[in-house]
Amino acid sequence: MASLLMVRMREDSPRLAPRLITVMVVSACLAAFLYQIGYSNEGHV
Repeated sequence: MASLLMVRMREDSPRLAPRLITVMVVSACLAAFLYQIGYSNEGHV
């Protein structure tokens, strides 16, 4: 998905696409990390 987004946006804005993909990846990792913390805290009360 990220590669498809990069190919589509490369012609329009070569600087914005990598930043947007980086933000998407970081936010996904952060969401997964926070979900894991909440899940582990919920299970070990």
